Amino acid sequence: MIDARVLVFASEARIGNKWGDYLQNAGYSVCGFVTSGIRALEEVREARPDLVLIELAETGDLDGVEIAQQIRHCHTTPVVYVVEHASDDLFERALASNPDGYIFDLSRARELHAAIELARRNSHVRREAGEQAESLMQFNEELQVAQEELRQHVEELQVVEEELRAQNEELLSAEEKLRVERRRYLDLFEFAPDGYLVTDLQGFVLEANHAASLLLGLEENALVNKPLVLFVSSEDQDAFIARTDGAVRAGEPVHWLSLIHISAPTRPY
Repeated sequence: MIDARVLVFASEARIGNKWGDYLQNAGYSVCGFVTSGIRALEEVREARPDLVLIELAETGDLDGVEIAQQIRHCHTTPVVYVVEHASDDLFERALASNPDGYIFDLSRARELHAAIELARRNSHVRREAGEQAESLMQFNEELQVAQEELRQHVEELQVVEEELRAQNEELLSAEEKLRVERRRYLDLFEFAPDGYLVTDLQGFVLEANHAASLLLGLEENALVNKPLVLFVSSEDQDAFIARTDGAVRAGEPVHWLSLIHISAPTRPY
């Protein structure tokens, strides 16, 4: 017994019964006989057969092609046309409807079996193709959404890039201003008529200008990293250290006078 249930639509009950015998002899199970197109559609919905065998005949309500078209529209059940007594016009319409299969003589078991199994296979292929088409459509929709999101991200990145470019230009402009100001400060510091020394919090010289170098009798580079207290007269060194420590703790400028020791000049003035 082949595991397939067949619904039979025939214009007359005697034809349907004869076809039922052919089907059973071929190993198929018959789940119903109908002679009305409307009833055929109801049976497909209720009995859910594996295949519908339809006589190509013009009945009172729906002809065989119309029944097959409505079944295909609502269900995935394969349909096989029996075209033994079909008119030429109905047969042409049946072929144009792209049927799952058709047969001329049901009495031949091998031909009946081939027609039914081919129809079932065609229906399976069509169903898989439909599922693949649906999956492809869904994939295309998801792809479009992803492309739209990507487009938005690209636009956002372009905005961020433009903002970063503007910020970079501002930074470069600020850097150039700082460079100019530092050059101006260094020129004022270097060529000031009075001697200037810059020290760290421990009192070591970091920078010395030209006037300080001349005043202390040492090259500017020779003054760097030397403790400033070395240039203070010995009688003022303790007071100098105390005052500088107090200034560091206070965190504010402190002014006082101290005597410095001037070395003999190492170069001509």
